[in-house]
Amino acid sequence: MEEPDQTLQIIIDLAVKRWQRSTRQVTTFFSTDDTAFYQQTIAPGKNRATWILGHLITAYDELFPLLGFNERYFPAMPAFYYVADRSFEGTAYPSFEELKRRWQLITEKLDQRIKNMPPESWLEPHGRASAEQFKLDPTRNKLAVLLNNFIHTNHHIGQLYLMNQPAPSKADVHQPSK
Repeated sequence: MEEPDQTLQIIIDLAVKRWQRSTRQVTTFFSTDDTAFYQQTIAPGKNRATWILGHLITAYDELFPLLGFNERYFPAMPAFYYVADRSFEGTAYPSFEELKRRWQLITEKLDQRIKNMPPESWLEPHGRASAEQFKLDPTRNKLAVLLNNFIHTNHHIGQLYLMNQPAPSKADVHQPSK
């Protein structure tokens, strides 16, 4: 049986590696095609890939105060990225190159800070949990924030990967047996 401190470190290492993997997947996805590809919608009437990148930048940016690091780098982005991208037709979004620059900055800064967090700090309340809330629900901690972030990121990775799939042909669609 592992010692409690070793077990906690194993759990933290697992969560951090999973978060890093999700972050790399997003970075890779947004570095393989030309800008026009990322302006496409995921599916007809749905969000564009560039909107998802901006949405993820906003979510990652919110990790700074939640994990107790500092204030956000891009606090003006939420107005664009917390409602569906179709709601802001004609709005001047940051360019794709600017979004990629912001993604790189946010992920590098977070990765540095996350790697240096002492194990015991992961079980402390996150930046929006009051002492009273945390006492009632100790799962309102920093580790839960990181876990929720990579689950959220993976949801959007799944959406992005749909863009690389050809539309199914009639032969690919399951036909009921007669």
